[in-house]
Amino acid sequence: MKIKGARPRIGIDLHTLEGLYQGSRTHCYELFSRAVVRLPEIDFYFFVDTARWEPSNASTFSAPNAQIVNMPHSNPFYRLGIQLPALTRAHRLDLLHTQYICPLLLSAKTAVTIHDILFEDFPQYFETFLRLRSKLLFRLSAATAEMVFTVSNYSKDKLAQTYGVPSAKLTTIYNGANAGRFYPGTDGADQVRELGVTPGEYLLSVGRLEPRKNHLCLLRALALLPTPRPKLVIAGQRDFGYEKIFQLRGELLLQDDVIFVETASDELLASLYRNARLFVYPSYAEGFGMPVVEAMASGIPVITSNTTSLGEVAGDAALLVDPHSAEEIRDAMSSVLRDEELAARMQETGIERAKIFNWDDAANILADKYRACFSL
Repeated sequence: MKIKGARPRIGIDLHTLEGLYQGSRTHCYELFSRAVVRLPEIDFYFFVDTARWEPSNASTFSAPNAQIVNMPHSNPFYRLGIQLPALTRAHRLDLLHTQYICPLLLSAKTAVTIHDILFEDFPQYFETFLRLRSKLLFRLSAATAEMVFTVSNYSKDKLAQTYGVPSAKLTTIYNGANAGRFYPGTDGADQVRELGVTPGEYLLSVGRLEPRKNHLCLLRALALLPTPRPKLVIAGQRDFGYEKIFQLRGELLLQDDVIFVETASDELLASLYRNARLFVYPSYAEGFGMPVVEAMASGIPVITSNTTSLGEVAGDAALLVDPHSAEEIRDAMSSVLRDEELAARMQETGIERAKIFNWDDAANILADKYRACFSL
């Protein structure tokens, strides 16, 4: 694939940095900003609507071998069918790296990161159009891409089994937790107090307000705790199906016990993690589960589900529960809340476990794959 006498050119679609705060956004921010400085022999082109991302991102992605190219925000079909092919030609790219779906007709090789294919096994948690579109386009992208990346061995195995992607084509690049943001201590306690909760005394859950994150069962589990119970802070932006969460909070008379933080800056989110007493993440299904690692890195005991990738990520550093059982979630919370020795052990093992997942290692893996692709 290497072009004799020319520096390789790689384009990176960064449109995820324009949207919801979610795992793929963090993945792209942390991974590609590190990879570019590890590959001075390659020229990078970052495609993003510069009016829609955080202004500070410009300096994060600046490097002598990098160029930020404005790509006006558009719907996925126009971006994949028109914008990215045109940008590929205009910048004479040798490789274009996208998230989830890659253009199917392109003048360059493609790499794609498919974080998960949860819609295949858990269709009930996805809107019909999104599910049908993904079933077709994810499969085609995995078949046509030069390289397919994913974020856990669980997702890697599913891609191999469901889509028949050859193992030689698949690479797991674990997500991480930025140690400069997620660390133990009491920094940011004043921010937390401004929300009406006491540092060190509240429960925390982080995730978009949508059915797969299982906030309904979490609320039911909270209601089973004896009073006075700790307050629960849920940090996440509204997505489809969020109405039932607010409805159930009212039905269970938890209005004074549950606080929603729907707009949390990066700084506030990190403060919420490190000042929590316990982190609860009973998601039904995850391709990775980045909040679990962020919470462990912040020195907070973690309770999460025993499904999909979450056990792979949490290891023995968390309590694993059946996400369908409010009673089991309640029992796990009670155990940590009343047993200080257990909580201390979980904090210690969680901090060590989180060290396995770091963005520098992830960037090194990606850089090695790019070098191998170009025979550098």
